[in-house]
Amino acid sequence: MESLLFQSQNLIFSKLMTVTAIHVALAYFVLEFGWHSKRLPLPTGQVLLQSRLVRILLAGLLGISIGALFSYLAQHISPLTAVLFHAAWLTIWYVESAYLLAHGFFKNVFDDELPFEITLFISFVLMINAGYFTLMISLSLLRAPTL
Repeated sequence: MESLLFQSQNLIFSKLMTVTAIHVALAYFVLEFGWHSKRLPLPTGQVLLQSRLVRILLAGLLGISIGALFSYLAQHISPLTAVLFHAAWLTIWYVESAYLLAHGFFKNVFDDELPFEITLFISFVLMINAGYFTLMISLSLLRAPTL
């Protein structure tokens, strides 16, 4: 990860924007699916998130904040700290997604055939695998000499 600091500014900016886009997309997924399943993960009021535009802007604000903090950590503290910060947020997003999918999508798919605990476990395993895949893709992107 030390090579992250010794690359051209355009390449670093592109990589940081890609990490930011990942977090914006995941934040939007959690907010949108939480809204539709009536289980918002954040203590937000119903009036605040009734508009899709507000959810998009909130997801953008969350993702950009995480991306900016990732950039600060990578440049001023340590690239390893930035990667751990990125992994921690990916874990938060995917655990929230697993919970929401277990209460929404997978509950509808499995209906009453499986106990809820099994449905939650299946959702958790699938989303943690997706989080691991996202982390490995983003690490490959951050280590790459070109975009």
